[in-house]
Amino acid sequence: MAAYGRACACRRAGDSRPSPLTPQRDAAITYRFEPRPTEQDLRESGQPRQPVQERYVQVLYAGDGGLLRINYLTGDADSTPRGAVIINRAAQEVLVVLDAGRVYTRLTERESVRNPFLLDLSMQFTRAGTSSVAGQPCTLWQAYSAQGGARACVTDEGLILSQEGVDVDGLNGSLQAVRVSYAPVPSSAFQPPAGFQEVQARHEGGADGSGRGPLSGAPASSEHGSAGDHP
Repeated sequence: MAAYGRACACRRAGDSRPSPLTPQRDAAITYRFEPRPTEQDLRESGQPRQPVQERYVQVLYAGDGGLLRINYLTGDADSTPRGAVIINRAAQEVLVVLDAGRVYTRLTERESVRNPFLLDLSMQFTRAGTSSVAGQPCTLWQAYSAQGGARACVTDEGLILSQEGVDVDGLNGSLQAVRVSYAPVPSSAFQPPAGFQEVQARHEGGADGSGRGPLSGAPASSEHGSAGDHP
């Protein structure tokens, strides 16, 4: 409750950007993501480079905002995960987990760890009203970055419930929370799964090991069980 009070006081002091920028409580949010081609994609090819498919992911947030786990679901919001990406922002470390192979890869010494589930200081914001997503109240913000513009609905605890447009990595699409839980998230959710074997990555790309960001698809895999290439 103390974190909630600080967030509200800061917002009243000035509405130049959401406050806080990172989550201030444990949460598990299931999102539906609908990717769209960017203007650059259409200029270069005249059509999307791959069929547009909606995807579902579950994101677990630690209370201090420094830990996230992105579970890539096999189908809709009620389906099981096929893999995960665990992001430790303080340690600048990413774990890519493959359920099928029962392996994981550790990516370290990254210059930055960005993803569409956190706001970014490089963005500029304009408040655009209030709304409700998945039964939760949130404030609408128009956000601008070097890659383009997006509109996001953010709770007073810094959790993004919806986002539409282009994020800081240039990924275009619509992100919408369909289920929100504020139950405590165990610390084990952000550790390598018990019984899984660690394998070495062949190269490091985006946060999912593919070079295209955490919403571009499931964690990468290879015939050798490495998490270095997309299937």
